[in-house]
Amino acid sequence: PMFPAISEISLARNRIKSLRGLCLNLTRLNLADNRLATYFERNMGCLKQQHKLQHLDLSKNDLRSVHEDLLSLMVDLTNVSLSHNQLSEVPVKLFANYTNLKRINLSWNNIDAINEETFSHLESLEMLDLSVNSFSTIPEPFLQFVDSLPSTFRLRLDQNSFDCRCSRQYFQDWLNNHEDKVPGFKNLRCSTPSSLVDKHVYNYTTDQVLCDMEKFG
Repeated sequence: PMFPAISEISLARNRIKSLRGLCLNLTRLNLADNRLATYFERNMGCLKQQHKLQHLDLSKNDLRSVHEDLLSLMVDLTNVSLSHNQLSEVPVKLFANYTNLKRINLSWNNIDAINEETFSHLESLEMLDLSVNSFSTIPEPFLQFVDSLPSTFRLRLDQNSFDCRCSRQYFQDWLNNHEDKVPGFKNLRCSTPSSLVDKHVYNYTTDQVLCDMEKFG
């Protein structure tokens, strides 16, 4: 490589659209706040050559999707940020077999569903940030996966619009039994039904008659 001694590069807050000529052997790469969405698929080859990369920041690039192979060869990756983009989903295989990954930031996107299989092999995971997305609830299989992680794991869910109907009662119950795993859990609020708008998710109460009507009607 042209600059063999370089291991860390920050190119944040520019107007970069292409990564040509940046295929270096890096451990840290900060590409936040650029314009990579324009030619992102063409840039994948260069990114995938970063075999020793440990920290990758792709936040604020207006990415609407990412290919499931994006991180496939970054076996040493420990921190990755895809926050402040336009992602609506996370490919199931995006983080496959990354046993070293510790922190994943997916905050400030449009994600409304999460699959536990996406993270099932991340034995070292310490933090997953899903704040400011479009979640109405967190599915029970994913919560069971969180239960399997070490006690040091933290899940951020701030500023999502949660459905607090009776069918989602399991989420409230889980929150109240896992206060330590969800920083700021007392700030999570309901967006539906209308009678519970802006109520705290952890301590809202439902009328049993209405719950029965929802269940059988």
